[in-house]
Amino acid sequence: MDGLKKALSIGLKVLVALVVVGAAIRLWPKEMVEVGVVRVERGDVRDVVTPISSGTVKAARYARVRSQIIGEVERVFFKKGDRVKKGDLIVRLKNREQRARLDLSRANLAAGMASRKQASLRSEQLVRSFERTKKLFDQKVASESSLEQIETEKGVSGELIAAADANLAQLKAAVDIADASFDATFFLAPFDGVVAAVTPEEGESLSPGLPVYEIYDGTVVKIEAAVDEVDAARLTVGMPAQVTSDALPGAVIDARVFWIAPLVTHDIKGSRNVDITLEIEKGDPRLKVGMSVDVDIVVTRHPGVPYLPTNAVMGKGTSRQVMVAADGFAKEKRVKTGLSDWEMTEINEGLLPEDQVIFTLNAAGLVPGARVKINPLLTPAKGR
Repeated sequence: MDGLKKALSIGLKVLVALVVVGAAIRLWPKEMVEVGVVRVERGDVRDVVTPISSGTVKAARYARVRSQIIGEVERVFFKKGDRVKKGDLIVRLKNREQRARLDLSRANLAAGMASRKQASLRSEQLVRSFERTKKLFDQKVASESSLEQIETEKGVSGELIAAADANLAQLKAAVDIADASFDATFFLAPFDGVVAAVTPEEGESLSPGLPVYEIYDGTVVKIEAAVDEVDAARLTVGMPAQVTSDALPGAVIDARVFWIAPLVTHDIKGSRNVDITLEIEKGDPRLKVGMSVDVDIVVTRHPGVPYLPTNAVMGKGTSRQVMVAADGFAKEKRVKTGLSDWEMTEINEGLLPEDQVIFTLNAAGLVPGARVKINPLLTPAKGR
């Protein structure tokens, strides 16, 4: 009987052991998850505003010149892509008629000036004659009628001078008009720059409003972009920004917010955006007009703070979570965060310097409690 009880006891213990082992087998992770890890580092973390789409490099000085008069193109002196200096003649219209009108108006002005001079001389002569006659009248030598006649002539001469002055004003205005019409046949470069386009061909007729040429100064550029109306409220003129471009790998160009539109625009999708302009702090010849660029406007910067790659941090708000590799298992830790951008997130509480934080959060099978294997070849730039 004792032997039977002993046998039953041993059998029960074996059964319990088998159940425990079975449960352990079921619960124990079957495979190890390969992960990449990082540790908390120190550096500058920024809070940035990013435009809704890529910005565009524009020339700070740009002009589209149109014709002001009717005329025929006589000669085109420069073509698209040519560099010109301020005052260079780019296009000239035939202008024999305008030149003739200018010469005629100048001749009329010269005649008017001569008439004005004659009227002035006549007035001076009458003034002297009046003074002599007045003396003679006072001496009872000249008659009163003679004095009155000369006085009347003197008054008339004053009116003639006034009329001559008015005529001169009209003639000078006519010269200005003719001069402007003549000048309108010459299309000069308003500043040093590059000719972006020349529209008409030689012999082609122009009319007021038709484009003639376009010019830009590529040595001074600006960045035009648009931000969401919510982000616009966080921006102020003078905020620093950093400009990058796929066309310039590794280059980071410093800029500043120069202008913020005072109104919100609507696009066809119903989005509400605010246009902004950034100026480049130092000229950079690598930036070409028309180039597409990415812009980060720095709203706030915390220098020398602990941070992790943003893709290693889960959740939203300031109370978030990370996964750490400890003793061969993945464990979840809560952390408090500060500033954050696309690349870095400030870590204020919850981690030790030696904690190995998993950044490959999308690795298959990675959950709290999973067995993990650290792959030292994986980095935040190369991790999957």
